[in-house]
Amino acid sequence: TDSRITDPGAPGYLADPIPTPVDAYVAVDDEGNYVSSLLVVPDGSGAGGTVVPIGTLLAVGDPDSAEADPVTFVRDVYNEEGIDAFRSRLGSTLGFAIGSVREVPFDALVELADGEPVTVENPDNLIMPGDGQGAGEVRYPAGTLTLQPQDLAEFMAFEGADDPAPNQLIRVSQVWEELLARADGRTHDDLPEGESTDGAKSPPFGEMVDVLSAGDVSFDAVPLYRRPIPGSIIVVAWMADPAYLGDFVARVVPLPVSPVPGRRTSVAILNGTNDPDAVSAAVPKVVSAGGEVSVVGNADSFDVGSTSVE
Repeated sequence: TDSRITDPGAPGYLADPIPTPVDAYVAVDDEGNYVSSLLVVPDGSGAGGTVVPIGTLLAVGDPDSAEADPVTFVRDVYNEEGIDAFRSRLGSTLGFAIGSVREVPFDALVELADGEPVTVENPDNLIMPGDGQGAGEVRYPAGTLTLQPQDLAEFMAFEGADDPAPNQLIRVSQVWEELLARADGRTHDDLPEGESTDGAKSPPFGEMVDVLSAGDVSFDAVPLYRRPIPGSIIVVAWMADPAYLGDFVARVVPLPVSPVPGRRTSVAILNGTNDPDAVSAAVPKVVSAGGEVSVVGNADSFDVGSTSVE
């Protein structure tokens, strides 16, 4: 009595696509405060993948909300609201579900450095902010910096006076890139571990490092724009840019899952042509436009004359 069509080349065939897994790893300092995080999308081959570093200055929330303080920084979400709030609020901002979040003690990053200093190119002078000791002084000069492993936490989380978030992201990405490059050829099962979200199915950080270092790793970045927030304690925020966010998601998370009901429109893509690649060509367009591809397959005929959206 099973009338389902199981031949992928036959009219009427339907299938449930496998969503792209996305997990987050949050590096914290010795006091448990947010330093930086990585969104990780492992390659389907089981080796390598795509990573997206997130600094402290990314703002999340709805800037058009009538609330007194409609946006906040991801570091404050993690530090003040916890790991589950970080997962849900970051996912809602970026437009895809984050499967799990694991906390990474900074000792793990120190071990990844393998006792050697890390060299980065700093875009601009980093000035101490005006409300702390040494205000106005240059903390990190522009140019080539050589940092000891134990000093990386302060550097990655540093927020200088008038420090644009894209610059911070450049610095943070360089550190992550160097640390992951050093992981090649070693195993990291014994790296320190912190807490994780309930039911986390993602590998511990050390295992994920080994997965990434076994293949090619590509780095990507959340597109940012500078948004004034009138009346808020955050006068200006660096937020995910809606003009480019769709393309970012389609590129990094080819088959995203909606982070909350209704955030993405559920879409079925059916091939009504004789081109076997028609569905795969349509998927990134649908995802970029805000869709969640929940069904793929074939139309009842391969002679459909025009594309339709129902």
